[in-house]
Amino acid sequence: MPSPPAQFAASSKDALFAAIVDDACQDINNILPTDIRNQNAYEVLKRFADAYVEQQFDHRMNELLRVVIAEVPTAPDLAKAVYNEGVLARYGQLVKTLDALVERGDLKQHNTQDGALHLGGMVKEFIVWPALFAPRFEKPADLDTKIDACIGAFLKIYGSQESQA
Repeated sequence: MPSPPAQFAASSKDALFAAIVDDACQDINNILPTDIRNQNAYEVLKRFADAYVEQQFDHRMNELLRVVIAEVPTAPDLAKAVYNEGVLARYGQLVKTLDALVERGDLKQHNTQDGALHLGGMVKEFIVWPALFAPRFEKPADLDTKIDACIGAFLKIYGSQESQA
């Protein structure tokens, strides 16, 4: 059977890849916790971090990010979509959660967009960056301890007096 024309093959590949990315981005929205009632700030942030870890490893987001990064030169729109619908959407969820924690007094007033980047950046150092550059990277055995330290540092900076008691 002859190969399809290059234009058809490229567009089919792009469409397939876009569908995979869209599916992964939908998982982001479905996995992150939204109900924070009856939970203190630590518990809320721990659930958020656990969902993030699940997404990165169990939903294979690390592998997808690696492929998307490799395709940036040939598919910049796809990379932009992953960034907007994946990374920024996830930060958007975290900002909403931090806003709710500020509103109910669990966190001090602060720029929650910056706070989301601070917490996300700390967590990424343990689960995203090493995984992007080491194909056989596995979750560290002490990952819960590392995540707890990230949340603890975040709460020392942004936690209200009540949340630190």
